[in-house]
Amino acid sequence: MNELEYKSFYDKVGRLNGWDFSKIKCETVGDTWDFYSEVKERCKPSHILLDVGTGGGENVLNIASSAKLLIGIDNSNGMIETAHSNLKKSGVQNVEFLQMGSEALTFPHAHFDITSSCHAPFLASELAKVMKRVPFS
Repeated sequence: MNELEYKSFYDKVGRLNGWDFSKIKCETVGDTWDFYSEVKERCKPSHILLDVGTGGGENVLNIASSAKLLIGIDNSNGMIETAHSNLKKSGVQNVEFLQMGSEALTFPHAHFDITSSCHAPFLASELAKVMKRVPFS
């Protein structure tokens, strides 16, 4: 699958269901790890969070109460369409979704307190531009 085919496939999946796996039935044996629980733990009520590769926004919406503002970006129009639909259904007021790739972020310098990216590629140099310089705790 070349890059163009991948983007087309990702857009189709995004329009169908976003990143919602709630209907999948599976059993996990042993230790489990919930990435967004870790993100939520590190958020403070005053934080602005950037989620790279947000998909349909389900995970960001689930942790919306943990930060002042959460912005999810995805390079797929289909995913962002689903994210906007999910946002409307949720009634959450402090979340925004934007169609944007992570290779050239257009946010102000030092705008975000925390960033997350569960499955999406990103450039650390781009995140460094938009992250506030504070010690990790």
